[in-house]
Amino acid sequence: LAEAAAYHADRLRRCPELLSPTLRGALQTGSMVSAAHYLQAQRARRVIVDAFIGAMARFEVLVMPTTPVPACRAEEDETALTGVRMRNTAPFNLTGLPAVSVPCGFSADGLPIGLQVVGRAWDEVTVLRVADAYERATDWCARRPGTAVTSAGAPASPRARA
Repeated sequence: LAEAAAYHADRLRRCPELLSPTLRGALQTGSMVSAAHYLQAQRARRVIVDAFIGAMARFEVLVMPTTPVPACRAEEDETALTGVRMRNTAPFNLTGLPAVSVPCGFSADGLPIGLQVVGRAWDEVTVLRVADAYERATDWCARRPGTAVTSAGAPASPRARA
């Protein structure tokens, strides 16, 4: 939050009404982080990064759901679930490990579900190759919400592309 607050300080000062209340509050909270606390957080981040790099050394990629719950509809307020939705992406935002999300299906309500591919440090090429291979093997990226559910309400099965 401290980094985001520093980056968006001018925007927060000049036109705060353009930011959602949730984002505005987060940036305001981030602006109150002291330099001492920020440096302590950076030391803790380094320990976490090293642990993730060590864990990923045995694997080329980690494949997992992008979020533990489906997306919400645009008109819904997802503030209460923001932390839950970020649970699977936050570790890689923190560590800087390369990650990408690709479509992998739809919930029973027709809301999109993502598949996250995470790679080793500085290995964006492998992450993108795996994501590309998945998208070529399925047709989820060609479907749109509302069109991906069969008349029975079950997700339509993917078909391989040529």
